[in-house]
Amino acid sequence: MFLIVTIIPTLAPMVLPIQSTPYHAQVYDFVEQELTAGDIVVMAVEYDASSVPNLHPPFVAIVEHLLKKNVKAVFVAPYTPQGAPYAAQLVEQYQDSGKEYGVDMVNLGFVPGEERAIASLAESFKSTVNKDYYGNNVGSLPLLAEISSAKDAKAIFQSSTGALGPLGWIRQVHIPYQTPIASIVNPEMVPSALPYYQAGQLFGLGAGSRFAAEYEILLDKPGAGLATIGALTFAHFYLIVLIILGNVGWMMSRRTKPQGGK
Repeated sequence: MFLIVTIIPTLAPMVLPIQSTPYHAQVYDFVEQELTAGDIVVMAVEYDASSVPNLHPPFVAIVEHLLKKNVKAVFVAPYTPQGAPYAAQLVEQYQDSGKEYGVDMVNLGFVPGEERAIASLAESFKSTVNKDYYGNNVGSLPLLAEISSAKDAKAIFQSSTGALGPLGWIRQVHIPYQTPIASIVNPEMVPSALPYYQAGQLFGLGAGSRFAAEYEILLDKPGAGLATIGALTFAHFYLIVLIILGNVGWMMSRRTKPQGGK
């Protein structure tokens, strides 16, 4: 029964009455109000397989919004090589919408060096990376002729599972170039990332699958975020019902026990 209760909202995501979180909504509002067709953003895919349930659905939702706005994207994985294949999935999302690789989006793949890689990318994408994730010479990609450094990016959307969170991007990109940054993190990392948002160094902050669910509601397109939240919600309701029924059964058994019984 528990499997049925959780699998239904997973297979058929439904819109739930979820209250919007202000720092979640500001990511949506920025894309909706500040970005226009032809703008270029950078999406730093910094998660591995262990964090995919929390961090991949938010990027899928953001990409869906970017596609609606005809915004171009440069995908890169500066912290973990496992991020590059998930960036490739987001590239496929672009291609499934009729966009052309190299013109509307590129995947630069894994760039070793962590924060030093971020600093180098911010100074010059083409000087930092010779070939993209697929082995193409970056000089042959028209999109990289439109964005030479972080100054040309309208925004950075960064995911994070590490202890530094968005700090590397803030130090190497926001402070020297004033490029707006939004950070998507695992829920337990929100308290450590929130001060950067409150200080104005992040224009928005996302807490994993909850962020994805809220974003999907704003897009009116249920997806993996609402599926996850729906499964958790139904599972909790199911457990509450079992607890109530168990207590009712126990009280009924007490009432029907013969007097003098132990």
